[in-house]
Amino acid sequence: MAGVGTLLVASDYDGTLAPIVEEPERAFPAGNALRALGGLGELRDTRAAIISGRSWGELRRLSGGPRNVVLVGGHGAETGPGQEPRDGGDEAAGLLEVSAALEEIAAKFAGANIERKATGVAFHFRKVDPGLVDEALRMVEAGPGRDTRLHKRHGKKVVEFSASAVDKGMALGRIREECGAEATVFLGDDLTDEDAFAVLGPEDVGVKVGPGASGAGHRLAGQEQVGALLASLLELRRGQKRE
Repeated sequence: MAGVGTLLVASDYDGTLAPIVEEPERAFPAGNALRALGGLGELRDTRAAIISGRSWGELRRLSGGPRNVVLVGGHGAETGPGQEPRDGGDEAAGLLEVSAALEEIAAKFAGANIERKATGVAFHFRKVDPGLVDEALRMVEAGPGRDTRLHKRHGKKVVEFSASAVDKGMALGRIREECGAEATVFLGDDLTDEDAFAVLGPEDVGVKVGPGASGAGHRLAGQEQVGALLASLLELRRGQKRE
């Protein structure tokens, strides 16, 4: 793997490069993990990327916009700032209506919050009383969840609605094609990362971070191990390039 001609190393953000925290706006990356990923991106014939469900702008703010690392937000729908829903007026109208409905639901449950994105909106319930979570999700499913104009995704303590059908697997495939990667490494912890694991081939490596069923062939016990893995890959890759 470390010795292939062109290598793509891509990672999810929350729960992989950055720990899961109570305040999502303060989910800053682990320094060793981000440095190692950036170091990989600096190497000849190596491309590094972060593919996240966060908006592109928020991803850039939290990560610091590391050099030589491609940033992709919105599960693959956002590749730069200021993007709007790509699928036309009907989806854009649906996004406005769903956002308003989710705001009303969030107001009924302490700890719930809404994250608006260029191409979607997310209902976060990590801080909602566990005894009320089922009720909150029933309301989401019975209302906004029935809107067929948008694409619904479930993640860790979040339900997202998007005007784009693009997922992390599609995004990973696009980057892989653009850079001509002969092999790909992808790390992720969330349900939405399974879309990326699903497109990996026999020459690729998928790494699931944390517990839970997964299509990835490898696993790390937790986010705190990601930096060490990426640092080891960086050293191996450097050694191969010096030979």
